Amino acid sequence: MARNIKLVLEYEGTGYHGWQQQASSTPTIEGALRRALFELTGEAPALQAAGRTDAGVHALGQVVNFRLEGDFATEALPGALNHRLSPDIVVRSAEVVDDSFHARYSARSRRYEYHVRQAAGRAAYAVCSACHGPQAQGNQALNAPRLNSQAGWYLARQLRHFKQGIRGADDRDTYAKQMIPMAATLADDTAINNVVAYIDSLPDEPPPATLVGDPVRGKSLYTTCAACHGTAGQGVWSTNAPRLAHMSDWYLARQLHNFQQGIRGGHPQDFSGAQMVLMAKILPDDRAINDLLAYIHTL
Repeated sequence: MARNIKLVLEYEGTGYHGWQQQASSTPTIEGALRRALFELTGEAPALQAAGRTDAGVHALGQVVNFRLEGDFATEALPGALNHRLSPDIVVRSAEVVDDSFHARYSARSRRYEYHVRQAAGRAAYAVCSACHGPQAQGNQALNAPRLNSQAGWYLARQLRHFKQGIRGADDRDTYAKQMIPMAATLADDTAINNVVAYIDSLPDEPPPATLVGDPVRGKSLYTTCAACHGTAGQGVWSTNAPRLAHMSDWYLARQLHNFQQGIRGGHPQDFSGAQMVLMAKILPDDRAINDLLAYIHTL
């Protein structure tokens, strides 16, 4: 009879490109654990994690669950898996849990600690300020979006996507193409984390509205968006949905158009972008987009 197994992991993530397994041979925590499980049990179960850590990020208590069909002794799993894993990944414990348990959805809280250098980030941001402004307030004339209102996890992900060619893959995405060489100036994840930390220290003030729409109608349209982005447009990390509140309406409008036209979200590794391609098509015309953004501007 299949059992729902819960593991608690500890790992040093320097040598890994985050938790989530990738299509390529890029080393990830999930990929390493799945290989060890297959070597041990002959099974390759789907793994559910409490949170998907980014490249180079460590964990002291990552919770994972999966269904195991065989009768391998639960209490022997930590030792047997650790024997097959690299020393920088350790299974601390294993137990059988109720079938309803889900590492992500059953979590009651998550704790993160960030150790970054704002001084180093300030120096790196000097290149960015030429377009995005000294306070990261954005510059519509240069098609540079506002950065100081966006969540750090999302900025870091986009910078990595620019570096990896996931963002800006379509030749029609002119402004994203411009960002690719700029993101390349950040040598590694440490540099990305430092510049994001500096941006996070800058003041966040509501931008002026540049579009005219009906916020009352827009509120009704936003109901669908709220499921992922939050009722206040605050963004939700667990659904990979960025913050919308306090973002420039002209930039959001352009991104919605890009999703609708397949300019953004077409790369096979842009999973969140692919979801947005479908959602953006719910908006039938520019009036609907403007109404939606007029409501978001009130949040």
